[in-house]
Amino acid sequence: MYYARRQADYWHAKLPEPIRPRRGRPLTTLSDASAYIDGSFPVNHRGESVHSVADALRAGAESGDKADIEFAATMLRRLLTERAA
Repeated sequence: MYYARRQADYWHAKLPEPIRPRRGRPLTTLSDASAYIDGSFPVNHRGESVHSVADALRAGAESGDKADIEFAATMLRRLLTERAA
């Protein structure tokens, strides 16, 4: 129970700075970013880079480590930049 509660707290951890996708509201937490990935990229058509971002978000939520969260945010920004180009 304690582990599940702690992990739920980390999903609501703030990203270092809000990420602004082309459409939609700014992403401010790991939970927002994960929901954006789930809504924007159909599971059957996700490339390896999208799976990597989802894994990094999950790792940040599981550990709660600031470095993991910053790494996940950087990967998400890179993915959105590639998608916009």
